[in-house]
Amino acid sequence: MATHEHYYVPAQSKWPIIATVGMFVTVLGLATWFNDLKAARPESHGPLIFFVGGLLLAYMLFGWFGTVIKESRQGLYSAQMDRSFRWGMSWFIFSEVMFFIAFFGALFYVRNITGPTLSGEGANGIAHMLWPTFEFTWPLLNNPDPKLFPAPKEVISPWGLPLLNTVLLVSSSVTVTIAHHALKKGHRGALKIWLALTVLLGCAFLGFQAEEYIHAYHELGLTLGSGIYGATFVM
Repeated sequence: MATHEHYYVPAQSKWPIIATVGMFVTVLGLATWFNDLKAARPESHGPLIFFVGGLLLAYMLFGWFGTVIKESRQGLYSAQMDRSFRWGMSWFIFSEVMFFIAFFGALFYVRNITGPTLSGEGANGIAHMLWPTFEFTWPLLNNPDPKLFPAPKEVISPWGLPLLNTVLLVSSSVTVTIAHHALKKGHRGALKIWLALTVLLGCAFLGFQAEEYIHAYHELGLTLGSGIYGATFVM
């Protein structure tokens, strides 16, 4: 007699709507914040809007994850549901990989094709007519039109905060892997310790990342308005 594997279909949920609103408010606050900084407006509502969006996202994450955990503990999920979760995470990781491929691909194109072309190299050297005195170097601290796009003062050293953040990221990947193995073995005490350490490393990374951006923006002039190198760093 054939047995059929059940597939749980959850009821309608409010969490996707809250997630959408939270992401919209967060991006709106960030854009307002950046625009006010660019316009040198001392009083900006951007940080407040960004903070409200972050709270909405945090509320959504705690609520949605809690719902999924409750459903899982009630035995509502089957092997097919587990495969669905894995496929969803796989597609998310794939989208992140493609995002960074496009990002670094654009950086490669500017560094090896667009920049040299604007300085008169190659068969398309006619573009050099726009800025005949422009000489391309990397990092791009000498923009073709410095009046329109003031170049950054200098690039950020890779041996300071960037190196520290890299160490924090690699360390957090190790601690979360240990926590995962503890979870599979049923060692809840070790799971809590290593997961808490992972969260602390993530918070430290965010703090140092914010410090790095503040230093680059205010002291080095690496902004969205300083040309392709500054925009690359900010993004």
